Formats: sequence, structure tokens, C-alpha cells
Amino acid sequence: MTYLDGTGYPTPNDIGAEPKSAFTLNGETYASVADEGDAMVALYNALSAEQLDAAYLTGTFSDVVLGPVEFGTGSYSKVLFSAQAGVLVSSLSESQQALVMAAIKKWVSDFAPAVSDPLVAVYTSPDAYSHTYVAWGGTKSAGVDVDVSGTYMRIDGPRVWIEVACQQGAVIRSQTHYHTIYRDKQTDYGNQLNP
Repeated sequence: MTYLDGTGYPTPNDIGAEPKSAFTLNGETYASVADEGDAMVALYNALSAEQLDAAYLTGTFSDVVLGPVEFGTGSYSKVLFSAQAGVLVSSLSESQQALVMAAIKKWVSDFAPAVSDPLVAVYTSPDAYSHTYVAWGGTKSAGVDVDVSGTYMRIDGPRVWIEVACQQGAVIRSQTHYHTIYRDKQTDYGNQLNP
């Protein structure tokens, strides 16, 4: 969190988890990013074949596109949000838009309601949805399958940027795991890094 004039800005929030699903250790169950991943999968599973085709991004996605590339530099100049691509959220059905909101909430609601509620309202307003895209990449024939390394999902709005990249396991080699990032295009680091 970066605080500026008493307001908290929770981005960038770069999370990776292996395994990507819930696991139990010493009688306790943990699921670091399982809910977030499940929300993204539910969204993409609700898209029609035509919508999935229109949302497909060509290329290879071995990791998130905009991880903390500015780390240690103090400069935001390396953070270049790509041209928006995919399917416009405002063109989706009401039930599909609700799944976009649910996915966004999974990332933003990791923070206190005083911080997260206003951000969710901004990210999911009708005006924001008219400029927000969902997109995916990876092995097109496999579809959006989080068990296939290289599968990639993204929500890209006027402010919100959420990415999920599925990678081959580093420790559990037989499974994929998640790399994710949630950013706010206007308030990363409280909008205080030099451009």
C-alpha cells in the first residue's frame, strides 16, 4: 500500500502461488490465489466461442506482461500498458459483466473496504465498462485452461489492469501455477514515481 494524503493505493500487487489450488499443511488449508484464479476461469468459461475468439491475443505469454519492471529504478518509464485488445465488457451480457465484477473484486477486496469499495465502484461503472476489455492468450486449441502452461488472462480497463499467467511448476513440476498482478493505471505507488 502507498498512502498519499491519507488515501491508500494498493497497487501494484504482484502475487505468485504454487500450487495454484488449495492445499493443506499441518491441518490448515491454504489457497493463496485460488479464489482469484477461479473467478477468472468462471468469467472466461461464460464467454461464447465467438467471444473467446474475439478476445484471443496472439503471441506467447510465459509470464505477466507488466510485472514490477520498474523495481529498483524509481522510474515508471518502463511500465507501458499495451494497446487495449480483446472483447469490450460493455458488449457482454449482464451475467457476463457480473462475472467481470466478481473477478475484479477478488483482487481489489484483498484490501480493507475503505480502500477497495471506491476502487471497485470506479472499475465497474458503466463508463469504465465501455472502455474495459477482457482478453486471453496461450494455446488456442486448448482454450482457457489453467492447467496448460502459457495460458494467460487479462482485464484491462481505463484504470484497472489484472493479469494471470499460468506457468509450469517450479517445485511441483507436474502442475502449473499462477503469476498475477493487479495494478491501477492512475494510482500505482500513489502516482508518485517519476515518469
